Parts: sequence; structure tokens; C-alpha cells
Amino acid sequence: MKTSKGKPPRKHKTMTQNELTKNDWFSTDEVEALTSTALSKVRLGKSRYSFEKHTNYAILTTLLKTGMRVSELCSLTIPQIQKGLNEGEFLLVGKGGMNTTNKKKIKNSTRLVYINTELKSILETYLLFRNEKNTNKLKNKKISNPTQEQKSKAIKRALKRPYEISEQKHNFLFISRTGEPLTQQKVWARFQTICRQSGVQPRKTHATRHTTGMNLYAKTKDILTTSSILGHKSVTTTQVYVKATEEAKRKAIELL
Repeated sequence: MKTSKGKPPRKHKTMTQNELTKNDWFSTDEVEALTSTALSKVRLGKSRYSFEKHTNYAILTTLLKTGMRVSELCSLTIPQIQKGLNEGEFLLVGKGGMNTTNKKKIKNSTRLVYINTELKSILETYLLFRNEKNTNKLKNKKISNPTQEQKSKAIKRALKRPYEISEQKHNFLFISRTGEPLTQQKVWARFQTICRQSGVQPRKTHATRHTTGMNLYAKTKDILTTSSILGHKSVTTTQVYVKATEEAKRKAIELL
């Protein structure tokens, strides 16, 4: 499987058939290294670099704080995020699955995604940069410690002015410096770069989702809540985090 170079792996292993290994998720120290690296690489005052780094930081934090899949992240729109920032939650159309009652396939499903205070602040700052990028005002302009008023105005302007590319308009949340919606492949490439810069072993972007699942269960001990937040169709799928958490505890005891 290719990790640091080449194309991202297309398929994820079925968790109901395999157990998680240490390469399927990130430890607390690794998460801190990833987020610290992404944050430290934000350069204020340089239009291109500031926008790129704020985008990477927002993407990484969104994945880790919500547990959403990369495909779901790439489909996010500004109206969705506006609702999330205002109400603390928004509806997300996610991956389909199997109905455990009648064993019939579900094309897609919807679930509520919750935005905590930290993620809200990060997304508001990203929207400020995204909006300035859209209106071509970011060049030679420094944005340091934006106020809440600046963030609120940025969200309103972003809603009124969809990004225009070749006479086509879109309202996707995460965009490249050329204004195009970020694809799964581009997000994967950015993620691999952050891993290398932080000294963390490059892994699939799906590892962020496993990390969220591990942390949710470790902190709540509530498998139903963990399953609901991740959008699993069956608690059986979520059981993998219970096993992985217990195994991590056993290994920690051995280190004492």
C-alpha cells in the first residue's frame, strides 16, 4: 500500500472482519504533533501561504473533531457550515450501509454533525481567509487575530458570493488556492505532507476517523453515542473501538 507517495489507497478494510492496529489510528502524542505542525505552518501576511495553511489546519481539525469521512468533508458547503456555526450542529448526508433489521442496502444516510467551540473558531477563521481569497482582497493584506465581527462578516459575504470558476459557481467549503473544490485525492496529498512535516508515520486519511472513534469511546464509555456520532449503521461496527481501547490499556500497563 502506498502512503507517502503515489495515489491514495481506494478501499478501507472492513472493521467487522478485522481489528484495528496501531497503524489505523493516531495516538494522543501523534495528534498533538499533527495539529501543532499544521498550526505552526500558518504564515500570516503571505496571501498564498496563509490561505493554504489555514485550509490545511481547518481540514485536519474538522476530520479529528467530527470523525467524518474525507468524502463527506469534500462535500461540505458553506450553507451547511453556516447552520453548524449558528446552531452547533448540521445535517450531513453520509455513506450508505446495510439495514441490520431487513438486511437491505441503504444508498446513503443522514446524521447530525456537532461543532464544538474550538472547531467553530477555527472554521470561522478559515472562512475569513476563504472569503478574502474569493474577492481577491487577500493579496498584500495581513489578517492577524481576526475579531468575531470580521468572522461573522466573512461568513455572510461568502454566502452571497459563491466562488466563480470558468463561469461556474459553487459553494463548497474547502477550496484550493485556484478556487476549485478540493477532491479526496488533494486532501490526501495535503494530509501526507502534514504527516511528514510532523515526523508522524504517514497513514490513510481514514485514520483520523478511527482516532475520533477511539477517543470518543475512551472518554464516554458509551458505545451507542460513539456509534451515533460516527454514523455507523450497526453497533457491531463500533465494537472495534472497544477492543482497541482495551488493548491500548493493557499495553500501557506493561510500560509501568
